[in-house]
Amino acid sequence: MLYSSEQLALITAGAFTIPINLAVIACVAFTTRFHKVLYYMQVCLAVSEIICAIDWTIIAGFPSASFCQSVGTWHEVFLNSTVGWTVLISVHCYVTVLKGATVANSYWWYYHAYGWGVPVLLMAIGLIVQKVQGITVFGSTGAYCWIKDKNYRVYLFYVELWIHIIFVVILYCFIFQKVLGVMTKVSAVSATAGVIQDQNNGASYKSSQISTPKLDHRDSNDKEPPVPLPSPTFTRHSSTIKTAISVIKPPKQSVLNDSRIKAILFRAVLIAGRFIVVWTPPTTVRVMQYYNITIPKWLALWMTVSFSMMGIWNAFVFFLTSYWNEIMGVLGLKKSGESSRKESTNGCGTTGDASSRV
Repeated sequence: MLYSSEQLALITAGAFTIPINLAVIACVAFTTRFHKVLYYMQVCLAVSEIICAIDWTIIAGFPSASFCQSVGTWHEVFLNSTVGWTVLISVHCYVTVLKGATVANSYWWYYHAYGWGVPVLLMAIGLIVQKVQGITVFGSTGAYCWIKDKNYRVYLFYVELWIHIIFVVILYCFIFQKVLGVMTKVSAVSATAGVIQDQNNGASYKSSQISTPKLDHRDSNDKEPPVPLPSPTFTRHSSTIKTAISVIKPPKQSVLNDSRIKAILFRAVLIAGRFIVVWTPPTTVRVMQYYNITIPKWLALWMTVSFSMMGIWNAFVFFLTSYWNEIMGVLGLKKSGESSRKESTNGCGTTGDASSRV
């Protein structure tokens, strides 16, 4: 059987997407430091990616019309869920920056309600339209099984996708604004603490220059007892410094350290960038189709390759950000071994050790 270039792209991408996302699930399942809400959310995303990849590889046998309709129906659910979980991960990062990890983790079941509930609702709308109007909504698109009608494809997927893209862009604007504000506060606190520490060191140095008071020892025949020499008067620098530090030092839970800020920013840029880049070509093609504009062959292929790579890109983001210290150690750009393990343990590592920070 001869396959089109779009079908070959989907089959090839699916063959890579399935094992690499299974690796993501295995890493989260068997690595203790990944037992956190953020990584569980990435597991949900990986599951959705795997199902979509299986749907794409099914076209190798090109199923019957009825089977393709069934595949297209559940493909609508999991394709929408990939978008939903990507957005939810962004929301989780935002709430973590704004309210802290504890509050962000408390929304766990709300994440599931949205991540799975909205896709199921959109699929149900498609089935209702199919039943009421007597048309085939789900079926073969020519290259794979999904929403057959190009107009309903816009209504049941792309409108929601565009809303999510706009939402993600706005969300990350708030994230960057918040992070820049936190970094400014942290820098101010560090600078003030540094000035006070310098004053403390100066006071200690001056006090060390003053000799210890000695007794004026007289001869043993003298009748008068030894008289102590007057001791120097010291100002209470230490207590003043401690008081000043306690006033300017904010609570630990309200301050994001530089490493945590970098981790959130790094992950945010990769996720948001991937989301926009992957779905820009499909958006362009669908808009052109909606207005009956002829689609160039190269653009159709670019669209297929672009969204078929989303599962691979998500896994790449996971491994890059989760094993950043190890990668830097292998490349010789950072000390590996004990120092990296300490940073991973105490939560003060660099960007990649996000497991203890996000």
